[in-house]
Amino acid sequence: MRRENKSHHVYEEIRNLILSRTLEPGERLVERSWAEKLSVNRAAVRQALSRLAGEGLLVHGKKGGVFVPQPDPSREDEFLRARLAVEIGAAYMAVKHATKKDIAELKNIVSIMRQMTEHDMYAGFNEADMRFHEIMVRAAHSPHLLDVYHRANFPLNIGMPKSHSRLECDTEEHVKLLDALEKRNFPLLLKLLSQGQ
Repeated sequence: MRRENKSHHVYEEIRNLILSRTLEPGERLVERSWAEKLSVNRAAVRQALSRLAGEGLLVHGKKGGVFVPQPDPSREDEFLRARLAVEIGAAYMAVKHATKKDIAELKNIVSIMRQMTEHDMYAGFNEADMRFHEIMVRAAHSPHLLDVYHRANFPLNIGMPKSHSRLECDTEEHVKLLDALEKRNFPLLLKLLSQGQ
C-alpha cells in the first residue's frame, strides 16, 4: 500500500471512530499505538492526525499530543439542522436514483445493526448507524452532495444514552427508512428523517 493510501486509510478509520463517537472526548491519540493497531508506520499516522486536526476533529493539547475534542453543546442543534438539510436533499434524489446495489448494502447494514443490538455492542452499532446514513447520501448518486456530506464531518446524533431497548428502537427506525427508500416514498422518508433528528 502506498504511503498516501496508508495515511488515508488511517484518516478514514480514526475519522469514523470520532464521528460515531466511539472514541471518548478527551481521549489522547498516540501515534505509536495507532501505528501498531492499524499495521502502518508512524509517519502515516502522523499525517492522518495532522489532517484530522486541520479539520477540527482533533485538538492539540497545551503540553503536546492530540486529543478528541469535547462536544460543544451550543453547536449540536446547528449540526442536526445542517445534517437534516443535507440528508433530506439526498433522500429526494435517492428516491429517483438509488440502485439495487445501494438497497442491498443498506439491508446488509441493517443486518449488522441487528447483530450489534443482539450483543449490546454500542460502538459497533454507532459505526453501522453512521455508515447507513452515509450510504443513504451516496444513493443520491450526486458526487458533489456526497463531498459536501463528507466535508461537513457531521457527528452521530447520540441523543439518549444507549440501552438494549434503545438499540432495538433505533434499528427499527432504520428498517422504516430503508423500506421507504425501497418503495420510493419520499414523503415518508422526509417524515422519518425529521422525526429522527
